[in-house]
Amino acid sequence: AMVTATCRGATACRWNARRRVCAGAFPRSYAEVSLQVQESAWKAIQDGNRLLEVEFPPCALDAVEGDEEGMREANRNVQHVHAIASKMASGLDGGKEKIRVMFADRTEFQVATEGSSGFDQVDAVEPTFDEWSGRLGWLTDPSFLTESGLGALFGMENKVRERLEEDDEMLVMAMPSFSINEMMAVADAWNVFAEERHVPVIVINGSLDRIRSGYYPAFWSRKENQFLRETFVPKFQTVYYIHNFKGSKPAVLFRAYPGPWQVLRRHKDGSMQLVHEQDSMPSLQEVALEILPRTA
Repeated sequence: AMVTATCRGATACRWNARRRVCAGAFPRSYAEVSLQVQESAWKAIQDGNRLLEVEFPPCALDAVEGDEEGMREANRNVQHVHAIASKMASGLDGGKEKIRVMFADRTEFQVATEGSSGFDQVDAVEPTFDEWSGRLGWLTDPSFLTESGLGALFGMENKVRERLEEDDEMLVMAMPSFSINEMMAVADAWNVFAEERHVPVIVINGSLDRIRSGYYPAFWSRKENQFLRETFVPKFQTVYYIHNFKGSKPAVLFRAYPGPWQVLRRHKDGSMQLVHEQDSMPSLQEVALEILPRTA
C-alpha cells in the first residue's frame, strides 16, 4: 500500500508497507539549488550524458514566468549562472580555466562583463562576470536579417565554432531562450565541436519547454523549429527542473537527476506534499490537466 504524506521543510516523503521513503529534497534557497545542480549534473555526466538541461525560476522558488520585471529576471539569471558554473568548474582538471560560459548574444555578454546602468537604479545590472577567471563567449550576434530569418537567404552563417577553443572542457549556455536562433547556435556548438570531443553542454534556463510545446509559430523558421523539436532537444537529459503551477492549490513539478519526476503540492503553512511521481518527464499540459486534478 502506498500513501502520500506531508512533511515540513524541503523534503517530501511517502510511505509503503515496509518503510518510510523520502524523495529528493526540494531546495529551500538558491544556494541549495546550485549545490543540487552541481550534484545532479555530475551524476548525469558520469552516466554518459553530454547534453544537460537545467531549468528553474530565477527570482523566487515559487514563482512563474512573468512574476518579475524582465531586467530583474535577467540579472538574477546571470548571478545563478555564475554560481553554477563556479561549482561545476571545481570538478574539472583545469578548473575555471577550462570551462566556457556562453551568453545568448553579444549584448548579454557585454552586460554580464561590463554591467549596465539601465533607466534607473532598479534596472541597473552589476557586471557579474567582470572578474571571472574562466572563458567567456556568446552564441549569436543578432541583427534584423538574422532575427527575421532572412540571414540564411544571404548566406549569413553564425560562426559559433570560431568562439570556442580546442581545450574547452565544458560549455555552459546561459539563457538561450529569446529566439530559436540561440538554440540553433547551441546545436551548432554541439554538432561541430562538443559531440565528437565528448564535451558536456549545460543549458541553463533555455526554456526548452517552448520548443517541446510548439510555442514558436510553425511558419517561422519551420525547418529549424522541426529540427530542434524532433531531433536536438530530445537528446537532452533534464538534470534539474522546477516549474510552478499557481492557483488555489499551487503545486510544482520537480526533478533532480537521477531521481524521479515529482509533483508536489504546496500548502499554506509552507509544507509540501508529494502527490505523484514517475520516471519519465510529463508535459506541463499533462500535469495541469490530468495529474493535478486527479490528486486534488
